[in-house]
Amino acid sequence: MTRRLLPVFALLALTLVVFNRLAFTDWIMARGDTFSYHYPYWAVRAEALRAGRLPLWTPDLFMGAPLLANPQIGAFYPPNWLVAPLDPPDAVRVSAIAHVFWAALGVYVLARRTLGVGRVGALIGAAGFALGGHLGAHVEQINQLQGLAWLPWLLFLFDRTDLTPRPLLHYMERGRRAQRAGVRFAFPLLAMAWALQIFSGHTQTVFISGVALALYALCTRPARGLLTLACAGVGAVLLALPQLIPTLELSSLSNRSGGFNVNQATAFSFSPFVTGRGLLPSFDRMIFSEYIAYPGIVMLALAWIGLLPRAGSTAAAQAAAVPRRRPLLCWIILAAVGLALAYGLYNPLYLALAGLPGFNLFRVPARWL
Repeated sequence: MTRRLLPVFALLALTLVVFNRLAFTDWIMARGDTFSYHYPYWAVRAEALRAGRLPLWTPDLFMGAPLLANPQIGAFYPPNWLVAPLDPPDAVRVSAIAHVFWAALGVYVLARRTLGVGRVGALIGAAGFALGGHLGAHVEQINQLQGLAWLPWLLFLFDRTDLTPRPLLHYMERGRRAQRAGVRFAFPLLAMAWALQIFSGHTQTVFISGVALALYALCTRPARGLLTLACAGVGAVLLALPQLIPTLELSSLSNRSGGFNVNQATAFSFSPFVTGRGLLPSFDRMIFSEYIAYPGIVMLALAWIGLLPRAGSTAAAQAAAVPRRRPLLCWIILAAVGLALAYGLYNPLYLALAGLPGFNLFRVPARWL
């Protein structure tokens, strides 16, 4: 048991080392959306929760404004309840560290249980995702970070709903029973995890995750996968109705009721002219946080090494590796689609999609990175 928990402790230690100033000093995040937007909302929410009520309304915005209907207040998100006793700056940094760790753990489990990667490889992948440039750049945007932390868990749980016989288990009756039991648990857990992502409050992250899951389903098991995903989505929506009902009502009365026009929907597109600085480090000047997709030099080097054929591998070993090519191709497709959609204004396909439901509700195509 202790040996199995070693990767968990290792990921926790890495997270605390990387975010040591947030974890072990009195430093707080004091700029941008965190300071001017999230701290006030988190303060009002914490005050309401400590008083045993929901934050329904505030008289302090304009002539009064609904609070609960704004999903970014995260009133129904259970992890936010746990930090309610803390001051907003402390609550945000505790939540940020916890969700970075949760994202790392999700990638580790996904790599181990879905992709069959070894412990060391899974640890490296988890650290690269959670502690790399993209997720690190969103620490200040706490709702996005909370939502993104659930994406690897959604992919893992979706894969667990697959009834396709797995190696070894297929030949053992006990293994088949265990697999069926796992599927029965995986489906409700997938719906619950998706609902929690909705409750975290960043609806664009939920939409992007849904598209990623649909692409993953198409790559792995098109017919059954999409049906499973649709059913899980219905379950997630039903679970999240306490948040979705007031949010949809408020949205129908807002400037997003008819969707954004193309100019608004493509604002903050990932420019081809900053692709190099977005994917590789930039020492000469800062880059907009939404444009950062750099995973780290170690991850880039290992990615290239992983694509090379293994020296001395036999023909039998290469033949045995063929079934793994499809999942690898799936991840390459996901990365390519994400990058293409991130270009937004500079991608004619996105200009065509920008008027469709879902795409027309959000700005900042760069978030597809």
